[in-house]
Amino acid sequence: MANEALAYVDALHNLARYLTGNETDAEDLVQETYARALRSEHQFTPGTNLKAWLFRILRNTFLSLYRRQRHNPTVGGLDTVDADAQGAGTSRGCSETSSSIGCARWWAEEIQAALMTLSEERAP
Repeated sequence: MANEALAYVDALHNLARYLTGNETDAEDLVQETYARALRSEHQFTPGTNLKAWLFRILRNTFLSLYRRQRHNPTVGGLDTVDADAQGAGTSRGCSETSSSIGCARWWAEEIQAALMTLSEERAP
């Protein structure tokens, strides 16, 4: 499974770059995704969609890190809250550094929409 998973590194990196907004955090997110995937390899069912499984791990990892960071005053302090994005969370005003629950929901919806567009093709 590990060799097959490496076939998706570029696709995972592209999503990570989109979510984090910078190269360094994207690389860290992809690395953490692969670390978690290897630790949970026993939970993967062979023959199912490995790509979707990896993207789900990346999404969950991103959201977990986001939730932790929003409580960090050096990352998600009061001066970084976008008052306009506090509403329904569907605003494009949400940025990678916005620290509101509405933005987290908006990002989760964006990620879920991206996951739904993935095909179920398996790597050779």
